[in-house]
Formats: sequence, structure tokens, C-alpha cells
Amino acid sequence: METESGLLGLAPLFTEPGDLVCVIQGSSHPVILRPVEGGYLHVGVCWVLGLMEGETAENLGDTPPALEKFEIF
Repeated sequence: METESGLLGLAPLFTEPGDLVCVIQGSSHPVILRPVEGGYLHVGVCWVLGLMEGETAENLGDTPPALEKFEIF
């Protein structure tokens, strides 16, 4: 898979265009979330070069992360 920003990774076979790659606070692996009515469906975990095991926080430097609350089904 390739994200809109050009990151390369591996995702579940049933991942679809429009699904989101999300780094959940405290998790070492990003997840795929699919927007559905009223929230998001957890599609599965993924591996994305540059987003693994704290790399996201390292890449942000002094910029605070944008936090968003997700209702996951």
C-alpha cells in the first residue's frame, strides 16, 4: 500500500481507498480505520515505513501531535 503522503507499507488485503492510517497513542503499530456512519470500523493493524514504534513522535520533533478522538466499532 501507499498512503496519500507517499509512505509505503503493508495493510490487510481488504483495505480500501478512503481508509485511514492512524497511530493510536500508546500503540507500537498503526491501524487502518474505515469511516462508517457514526464512527470508524477497525480494519486491522498495518506496517508503514516511518510510522512504527515511536517513529511518528520522533518525526514530529517539537511540533505537538494533532490528537483526534475516534469512535471505533
